Formats: sequence, C-alpha cells, structure tokens
Amino acid sequence: MLVHDPGNSKNILLSGVYGPTQALEKYYFWDQPVRMNSIVDLPWILVGDFNELELISDKQGGTPSSLQKTKRVSSFLSTM
Repeated sequence: MLVHDPGNSKNILLSGVYGPTQALEKYYFWDQPVRMNSIVDLPWILVGDFNELELISDKQGGTPSSLQKTKRVSSFLSTM
C-alpha cells in the first residue's frame, strides 16, 4: 500500500506479511523482501507475522529453538 503523509508531502510503502512456517518456504520468503529492497525507492514499512524469533529468549514453551534459526531475522535486518 502506498501511504501519503500530507504533513511532509512524502510517500511511504506499507507491506503486510505473513511468514511461512515450513523451513524451505522460509528461505524463499526471506529472500523476497531483500530483493525488493534493492528496487524500492521509498521508506518502507513491513508489518505482520514473520513467524520467526529474533532472540531465543523470545520463545516460550514448545520445542526449544536454535541459535541458527534466530540468525534469519538479524541477517535480514542488517541488509535492510
């Protein structure tokens, strides 16, 4: 969605996401915003459920998460 801020006459791109839960699909999912970031020429906000953890300590209950799984978010944020 293109959002216009009349206060400063600027446009912002707003995207809603829902990240996949399957490992193979996650690889393709995380690659898409990185690719789009190279062509988007506006401030960009991504909102939604990424189905990922940034920190192992964010996980409560269920099967424990691994440090490797938390690297997706850190790597993604560093490229944006």
